[in-house]
Amino acid sequence: MRKITDWPYDGEIGSMDYNFKNKINSWTETTEETYWEQLGCVPPLKQTGYGFVVGEQYGGGCYACFIHIPQHDRYFGRIMLPSHFDMWENREQIRYQFNIDNHKTNYDNRIKELSNRR
Repeated sequence: MRKITDWPYDGEIGSMDYNFKNKINSWTETTEETYWEQLGCVPPLKQTGYGFVVGEQYGGGCYACFIHIPQHDRYFGRIMLPSHFDMWENREQIRYQFNIDNHKTNYDNRIKELSNRR
């Protein structure tokens, strides 16, 4: 069984690259260290408040994407097209996949509402 401390590109079942190569559309839980390492390795292609797309292409037009869910202090990654990187939609996918409590959804909706006013 894969541990979240394992390198997310190790090719093991459940890793980001294994999921991508086998067309499994799921997120991989990772660590804060990996999140910040990936953010700092090259300038991000796209960045939001709690997530980013790594600036170096993984392959086939796809990039590694990472998201931090601060309410639970958890980190996740997935390889996908940059056009599919949507902070709000991806966070909901993660919450569903990992059965993360949505008790803070009202807070998230308020933040989204305020950001849409700009």
